[in-house]
Amino acid sequence: MNDLPRANARRALLVLVVSAASVAVVGLVIGLLVGATIAAVVAGLVAGIILAGWVRARATDLVLGATGAEPAIESEHPRLFNVVEGLCLRSGVTMPALLVVDDPARNVLVAGRDPRRSAIVFTTGLLESLDRIELEGVVAHQLARIRQDDVAPATLVAVLGRLTRFVLRAPLAPDRFVTADLEACQLTRYPPGLVGAMEKVSGASTVSSAPVSGAAHLWFAPPRDDHSDQSHPPLEERISLLREL
Repeated sequence: MNDLPRANARRALLVLVVSAASVAVVGLVIGLLVGATIAAVVAGLVAGIILAGWVRARATDLVLGATGAEPAIESEHPRLFNVVEGLCLRSGVTMPALLVVDDPARNVLVAGRDPRRSAIVFTTGLLESLDRIELEGVVAHQLARIRQDDVAPATLVAVLGRLTRFVLRAPLAPDRFVTADLEACQLTRYPPGLVGAMEKVSGASTVSSAPVSGAAHLWFAPPRDDHSDQSHPPLEERISLLREL
């Protein structure tokens, strides 16, 4: 598990390289058509590098902006801040930005550039339905994903879309949720908390009203009900596994 952060950092870099290379290829094609191959390739490479840098810097903001979430205010959500701060101290994870979206769905999204710059979006439906122990389980899951640096490549894939999704499937692999579930239970030392949260989530709608195209894999549970997203293992399977701990 200690190798996961490094592996995921390499995957994030690969996503950026693929995006830059794709722009360079477009430049090559244009160059072949107009007879200025070298100039077009150089221009394509420069444009690709600029694009990759811009996406890396802005990907998290683009994802968060699409959710319509607002920064959480500590005086309005004292329990949430208390839980996150406590688990961050215990896990060594840098405190992420906390946002809340007014949405009855029971779900939560995590996005970020790296383990030091990340954000978690909670729906009001989730916050209102969970008790403190269950909330700790869900927050621990998100912090586990941040600590593994699973979030960085997944956030880039959400912004860059189909090309990187096809080339790099690892950030979308369903088993990363199970890995985060297990690490969350190690952090809280109380698997029934996360199990209880999953049972409440599975017993209600997780379908978000926010646009989720390309970003479904960033959510704790499937944010849409068309069954086209294969990035999440069934909640029932995750619950069964945790009950065996």
